[in-house]
Amino acid sequence: MKFANSDGDRLRQQSEIEAQREHAAEELKRLQGCVNDLIGKADERKRAEAPLQQSEMRFPDGERDFELTIDSIPVFVATYRPDGTRSFVGGGDGLWRQDVPALSSR
Repeated sequence: MKFANSDGDRLRQQSEIEAQREHAAEELKRLQGCVNDLIGKADERKRAEAPLQQSEMRFPDGERDFELTIDSIPVFVATYRPDGTRSFVGGGDGLWRQDVPALSSR
């Protein structure tokens, strides 16, 4: 910061400093709003996930129960990942595993 040579220079510098302070205050308010939005979204997500977590605690073997249910239906069921690899195969009372060995791996 240079020293003011006159009252006009001093006033100009003070005006620039005040403008910078106002800009910083506006930016701080904007950032505080962003932080409040993130906190609100995090709280909302926690509230939405709470019932799921409670459900998972009640049924710790949920995945195995699902597989048993699928294996008991008389049709073939498979799920695939986005890359096309198979993530789950079941159904048909498990009889298809004996007939189609290529599909039997899980």
